[in-house]
Amino acid sequence: MKIHPFRKSILLVTLAAVMLLSACKIVSTNENPLETERTRQTTTAKTDRTQRTTEKQSASTPRTTAATAIEEAPYTTMGIAVTEAPYVEEAPATEPIEVPAYREPVIELIGFYLPELEDRFFLKELAGESMDVFMQVYSAIMAFEPEVIFDEPITLDRMTNVMMLINYACPELMQVDCNYTYYTNAQNLCTAIEFCYILDVDTYIWACREIRDTFDILRDQTHGMSMPEKERFAYELLIDVCTYNDTTLHSGTCFGAVLEGVARCEGYAKAFMWMMWALDIPCMTVTGATLEDDVRHAWNVVCIDGNYAIVDVTFDDVEDYGEQYPVPYAYFNVTDEFVANNRIMDTLYSILRKPECNNESMSFHVSNGSYCNDRTDPIDFFIHQVFRTVEMGESRVYFQCGSQQGFWDVLDAIDYLLPEVLSSCLNGWGYNWYSYSDGQTIIVDLQY
Repeated sequence: MKIHPFRKSILLVTLAAVMLLSACKIVSTNENPLETERTRQTTTAKTDRTQRTTEKQSASTPRTTAATAIEEAPYTTMGIAVTEAPYVEEAPATEPIEVPAYREPVIELIGFYLPELEDRFFLKELAGESMDVFMQVYSAIMAFEPEVIFDEPITLDRMTNVMMLINYACPELMQVDCNYTYYTNAQNLCTAIEFCYILDVDTYIWACREIRDTFDILRDQTHGMSMPEKERFAYELLIDVCTYNDTTLHSGTCFGAVLEGVARCEGYAKAFMWMMWALDIPCMTVTGATLEDDVRHAWNVVCIDGNYAIVDVTFDDVEDYGEQYPVPYAYFNVTDEFVANNRIMDTLYSILRKPECNNESMSFHVSNGSYCNDRTDPIDFFIHQVFRTVEMGESRVYFQCGSQQGFWDVLDAIDYLLPEVLSSCLNGWGYNWYSYSDGQTIIVDLQY
């Protein structure tokens, strides 16, 4: 699907400090202030892109892509020019912005395509006491208060779970960067939590309104589409306008993904979830870690026509020195079984009853006929895909293998297979191929 109305116009704001996702600092307070102990507990949820093996090979003259300087552009929203943001002096990622304490929410988020808190999937599963803590923290952040002091101390496990949901179930909370300071008593129970703000009140209000206006346009662009068509439109749009970057101040928020066009996995997942909500499609964000290198990661679960599936926009957005690679759809509506090959989900979401994603027919490659299951010889299947693409007069070959070994077998033989196959059915042929090892997917672009 080619998206004409939205073109890339991206402002890359590169800062020196790397913002760590869900980082928290635990402060133990004793009777003697001089004996206060400070320890830092860090949980990152960014994708280490250097660990992703994504290759490109060409049978024609290799192209050299030089890294070029990118000129700063005005703020854009999903590729659309927006009004100028209020001026905010940027602060280092580790330092909070000084903001006044407000006792009432600074903006009523009505009409911003946000489900009621009690209707958001994982929040519906929270026990009453945890939901009370959640609401206290949420209200304080929306009022830009510097801290929350709890009447009754809370276990650190409960506090950690609440803050996970504050971060991942509430994409509208763009004003905090998820560096929190927990204060604990002698029993190691949480007595207070202090916030670190990365947006001031005026900029936050401006950002919410710009995102709402952007989603108004998104709804207009997808009017009359089916639910699967809307989902794919939004998925491709986010890949088109957003670039992976885990070093910017707002990369873990919708401010970074939607307004600046740069994000890490957390920002991608939050933006996609909010886009789905704007299109009346149920969606949630889950977190976990990759199995190979134990890197923290975030992705989505979406409900299309009553069926749940997994979507990972981050892993499907691959660029190399500014060159956008073809979208592999490797993680577009896949199953729990498929993603279990390379990641593990945090237990919190199992406790809160994440829906099962087991409908293989929703997967792009299954519905496209380009998925090779374990019962099929992968090399024969790949050759069939090339012939089928040529016979249909198309130029892009898709191939995804359910077996990791089968994927590598095809990849090892691809530069032998393609000339043999193409010489038998085409004249003056050429090709470029791209491999996405995380998603066990290969794309071949044919020239003929």
